Amino acid sequence: MIRMLLRSSLFVLLGVGEALAQAAEASAIARAAATELGEGRSAALHARLTDDLKVALSEDLLRDPLIKDLVAGAGLFEKIDAAPVCRASQGPQMCVVPMLYAKARIRVRFAIDAAGRVAGIYVEGREAR
Repeated sequence: MIRMLLRSSLFVLLGVGEALAQAAEASAIARAAATELGEGRSAALHARLTDDLKVALSEDLLRDPLIKDLVAGAGLFEKIDAAPVCRASQGPQMCVVPMLYAKARIRVRFAIDAAGRVAGIYVEGREAR
């Protein structure tokens, strides 16, 4: 009985450890993608996208209008404002990255798939500074 409980506890701990490792990896990917977005490095960001998203969102569309509109409305990118917050979901992990621009704080949500690719980008909040 005790062995079974210990074995079950070990499997739970291994599962939690794996989930934490995946969240940390997704957080690092989201942070890097947000930095590329903020710095206007559309080619590097485009390389991170899933094949489906690459079809829907070309490098030209990333650069103009997405990046261009962010800069026009929020000013120049300054830094990632805090650590990304990632949550597991029924598919990709959803990571929110707070970004600081000259005129605004913007939250960008990145969907990170199991292969570590960006499956979605959503600008979800803008707060004037």
